Amino acid sequence: MYNIVEILTNELPALCLLEHVSWRKVSTLGIGAEIPVLAEPSDDLQLIKLLQICHKKDISVKIIGAGSNLVGPDTPFDGVIIRLLHNRFSKIVYGRHQHITVGAGIKLSELLRELAGKGFGGAAPLAAIPGTLGGALRMNAGANGVEIKDFVCEICGLTLDGLPWTADTAELTWKYRSVNIPQNVIITGAICKFPECESENEYLLINDEFNWRTKHFPSGRSTGCVFRNPAQDIPAGKLIDESACKKISSGGAVVSEQHANYLLNANNATERDYINLIIKVKQAVLDKTGISLETEVQFLNSKSQKEINSQPELPKIIVLKGGNSNEREVSIQSGNSVEKALVSAGYSVQSITITEMDEVKELINTIKSKNRTIIFPVLHGGYGEDGRLQKLFENQNILFVGNNSKSCELAMDKEQSKQIMEKQNLPTPKYAIIANPAEKSKLPTSDTPVKFTELPPFPVNLKLPVIVKPPEEGSTVGITLVRHELEWENALKNSFKYSEKALVEEFISGDEITVGIVGDKVLPVVEIQFPGPLFDYDAKYEHHHGETLYLCPPDKVSKIAQKKAQDAALAFAKAIEVRDLTRVDFMVDKENNVYILEANNMPGFTSSSLLPKSAAKAGISFPQLCGTLVQLAYARRT
Repeated sequence: MYNIVEILTNELPALCLLEHVSWRKVSTLGIGAEIPVLAEPSDDLQLIKLLQICHKKDISVKIIGAGSNLVGPDTPFDGVIIRLLHNRFSKIVYGRHQHITVGAGIKLSELLRELAGKGFGGAAPLAAIPGTLGGALRMNAGANGVEIKDFVCEICGLTLDGLPWTADTAELTWKYRSVNIPQNVIITGAICKFPECESENEYLLINDEFNWRTKHFPSGRSTGCVFRNPAQDIPAGKLIDESACKKISSGGAVVSEQHANYLLNANNATERDYINLIIKVKQAVLDKTGISLETEVQFLNSKSQKEINSQPELPKIIVLKGGNSNEREVSIQSGNSVEKALVSAGYSVQSITITEMDEVKELINTIKSKNRTIIFPVLHGGYGEDGRLQKLFENQNILFVGNNSKSCELAMDKEQSKQIMEKQNLPTPKYAIIANPAEKSKLPTSDTPVKFTELPPFPVNLKLPVIVKPPEEGSTVGITLVRHELEWENALKNSFKYSEKALVEEFISGDEITVGIVGDKVLPVVEIQFPGPLFDYDAKYEHHHGETLYLCPPDKVSKIAQKKAQDAALAFAKAIEVRDLTRVDFMVDKENNVYILEANNMPGFTSSSLLPKSAAKAGISFPQLCGTLVQLAYARRT
């Protein structure tokens, strides 16, 4: 360290150098061994010379500002800590057309108060965020719908070897709590533009932010919020609280009882204490919610950051979508939604659109670590739900989300489902199975209508009206409501386009509802109000005849009927040995009787799908739902 001080003193005699500085003096958390050498350049020119010297002499450098989001290392840093906090780095220069040049070292609170006095505002929600403008730019700081990017025109900086760097805000990719400024760039300032405002009113808004923060956030030494919110409407603090993490500790570090996203240095905590506590919290949240939290706090020690990022261990996710059933397009929409949700939940995701099963076989051959890869097959209908795909995974010992092959077969084949319902004394409409009388070689397609040599008779155990549908399809593909005998033949033709059999089912007049199950949790009931006589494909996805309403909690269905349906759904799920998830559809008549229609192995995962809607009512966000399903599958690894 003496050599570094000597080198810098000789080559930059005007540079402010401090030795043996405590982290308690330069960071809000106050964790870390002392800083051997701290340099505080006065302006850009001095910083350029300092960086050039360090680059030439191979001296490591780290840049800090107010230290509000920083954890110091347990061992002294072998190099120079450069702090940009004073002199030219905290200056404000007012230009024309509301353009204001601001140094990266000025604290946000000081900046916004200064601007308010000059009649500029609009950023009051950011006032209580601790730290400097440079730190706020690096993470695209935001609060209450306002982000720092909203006010930035251009960012200025230097690379670590002292070369100038600039970027227009339009050249950068701004995301929630991140921006793609290169890691080797030191932000030195920005050109900003703030709208004009009434100074007195802006001061009031700024003071309100500070008062609110004082009331809702803990005092004591901290970095502020440690974890990034998985999404803007999913607070990390709420997930931590729900995972029973408040007040847990590691050494001198403890989770705040007042705000769970604050990890406090309560009693001379070390970096190791802080790392261990972060990992504890991440594991608890993952176990409870299926979401892997990402930190927004920064560690000066890059190895510490890598350790935290690698724990807990997460599987790689492969989302399969598409297929060759009549629900292919819906599957693609569902798959896209699942991919986005899992990325929000902290997973590494690969999304693949397939058509035939052979493509899945080829994919399996490329999977190197079977215990570290989870297949999330968001395939509706056909081989995606009837057990064939699941059997393929089972034969290759591949982990996957959803029910096993036998359970899928039983749920998808409505004839077998009906038999199990009868055996278990579960309520379901009366039914009959009609075989297609045409020869297999002459089975109809959508282009070649069938001609019956003899019309299959109407089932003697049923009476009109009835529902006719193929017993092995989903999303109401091929379904017809038959009210009169003249409609019987066309209904059979429609069903036989998709299957060699037709399921004929007593029509239950009443309200349609559905019950979702995730793991062993029965979700709230969703009532389905559709514009026509049937909840058919159009009512589900296309809405040509009007919008379908999905009500959770239900509007018309009594709580008694809801409880009956939830109990029956769970009983049927257990009877066919469902795991991970299912959704069971019901009809409810005027006397509060419930009738099971069918179970869905892989319900829809689009924005309007019923299982996610029901889960949301139960307090389970979509990323949490998808992450939970991944963790259920991952728990089956050997």
